[in-house]
Amino acid sequence: DHPSVADALNEIGTHGMIRPALEKIAGVNPGLVEMTAITAAYGATDQFWHPDVISMGSPAKYARNFLPSYSLFITLQDTTAEMGATGVCPGTYQCGNEDATDTCETY
Repeated sequence: DHPSVADALNEIGTHGMIRPALEKIAGVNPGLVEMTAITAAYGATDQFWHPDVISMGSPAKYARNFLPSYSLFITLQDTTAEMGATGVCPGTYQCGNEDATDTCETY
């Protein structure tokens, strides 16, 4: 409900490069079903490979798909090499295995 959330969504939705890309993926005026903010505490230890979605809802596990799910990763601050990297392991949302380490380490 904080005004900064509406401001951020508006900025993303009207951005000259982001909006056309999103429309190619989701069509014109798509609905937002869920929004998640992922944060890390200052000085937090490194994280292991993990999914940011619940593997129990994986279409690979249940042979059906509830809704297409797309993730858009946007940093809300300038990032530096000292902060560490964020890795992405495409396709793991389809895995029924909660431990993504084996898949992502060989990717």
